[in-house]
Amino acid sequence: MSRPESLNDLSDNLKESSPAIEIDFREVLALSTDILHKLLELVDALEIDNNITVNGERRKGDPVHYHRRLSSKELGEVLESKRRDWDLHKKLYEQCLEDPSSVERWEKWGIDDWARREGKPAIDWPEEDA
Repeated sequence: MSRPESLNDLSDNLKESSPAIEIDFREVLALSTDILHKLLELVDALEIDNNITVNGERRKGDPVHYHRRLSSKELGEVLESKRRDWDLHKKLYEQCLEDPSSVERWEKWGIDDWARREGKPAIDWPEEDA
């Protein structure tokens, strides 16, 4: 994946909040009838709201996650964060091509992951001290 330049470059899961509500429909059947009816009214309202995304299928008995769509400002912040992350890992990768011992051990996984996603050759890391 190349450097993210627009919102279209972001995966769908980055365009929504963490779950605002999670419902395990296998468990709700144990609730009282009154509570169950109110819960289903809430679910119906959530599922027609254009600002909510739904992951999972209640009719299959899956746990269902209801997410809030991010605002334009929030999406811009996510895009900028992903750009900074991409730029940092590119810089570190290029630095390690010259001197593989120039980064901390904990940074290597992120550099390797960036290289793999970008189709770049792996860094030839020095052997770790035993």
